[in-house]
Amino acid sequence: MDHRRTVARRAFVPPVWLIMVALVAIVAGTATIGWFAWDSTRDDDTTAEPSASATATTDPAPSATTPAPEPEPTTEAPPPPAPTEPVVDRGPGVSILNGTGIDGLASEASAFLGDAGWSDRRTGDTRGSYPENTVYYPSQFEAQAQTLAQDLGITRVRPRVDGIRDDRLTVVLVSRPSSLS
Repeated sequence: MDHRRTVARRAFVPPVWLIMVALVAIVAGTATIGWFAWDSTRDDDTTAEPSASATATTDPAPSATTPAPEPEPTTEAPPPPAPTEPVVDRGPGVSILNGTGIDGLASEASAFLGDAGWSDRRTGDTRGSYPENTVYYPSQFEAQAQTLAQDLGITRVRPRVDGIRDDRLTVVLVSRPSSLS
């Protein structure tokens, strides 16, 4: 017989049932180990002795078997938290443009807004046709525009259009706002 010739080798393919038994054994073993690990971390052992710091009380002869008295339940609900005013950012500058024939309306609105907390205010006049009092805003000041409109009693709030500044809010007055009446 030639020593270089070998018997045909075939790969061992275990039967399906053997693979399934092995998988079930692995899953069961993993679950058991996981349960033991979880169970060992539980701290509900009532037979354990309390530590020295837990037994130090003002009673000169504490009893290890006497349970501590439980506080009586109260029927009072805790008081609700005090309401807080939301912080409103009135930091962006405001341009107030008078589009009416009422002299000093923009200055009057500016003084009113100063009392409301708007610090950077500028006034001027405008010409043009506007349907009603309007607050125009650049996209970064949309929330502040809503606050400004509320302060003045203006219902029309719109994104800024060409010709209106993009670094501040702009109020165009075509009539006396309800807040100034």
